[in-house]
Formats: sequence, C-alpha cells, structure tokens
Amino acid sequence: ELLLIHANFAMDWGYANQRSLGPHYTIFYSPDFVQQSVNVALCAKTHGWMGIGWLDPNRAGGPLMQDTDMVVAFVKDGQAGVQDRFARWIEEPLKDELLAGQRSDDAG
Repeated sequence: ELLLIHANFAMDWGYANQRSLGPHYTIFYSPDFVQQSVNVALCAKTHGWMGIGWLDPNRAGGPLMQDTDMVVAFVKDGQAGVQDRFARWIEEPLKDELLAGQRSDDAG
C-alpha cells in the first residue's frame, strides 16, 4: 500500500527541494553551503530496501553503480536499519566499514 504524503512535506519538515525520481520514489533535500553538506530524506514504496548513491563527478563513464558510495535503508523483522555501502560494479554493494561513512582525503 502506497503511503500518501502531504504535498507540503518538504516545507513542513524543513527541506527546501523535492524531486520525484519515479512513480514511487521521491527525494527531499536541502543543501547547506556554509557547512558544505546536504540534508536528505527519501520516500519510496518498497518491499525490501531503498538507497541512494553518490558518484565521483570526475569519473570517466561506466555503469552508474560502478564505484558508487551508497546509503541503504531497510526494514527487517520490523526493525529499521541503515548501512553505509560501496558498489564496485553492478552487484550487491559491500558494507563500507573502512571509512565509517567518511570520505577519504584522496577520494576525488
């Protein structure tokens, strides 16, 4: 069953922008140029997991999942979870335990 969200969700929760990425996947976001960060909320109709990934803007082509840092959210046995993951190729992303959610100094 699809959860209907009030049209002003982005503003009600403090997100400046929203973008539909498909019929059942919406991203809400607010950039913070002073802190050089972005606050993000995802809303999706799913029976498993959802996620978002970040690509190096300077990479030279290849599949979109290749070398992508990701955050994956899921519900398992009624408990919500979030994991930091990394995809080297188009496959299940590996848990990214090396950097603990931080960008390395040489990552771009």
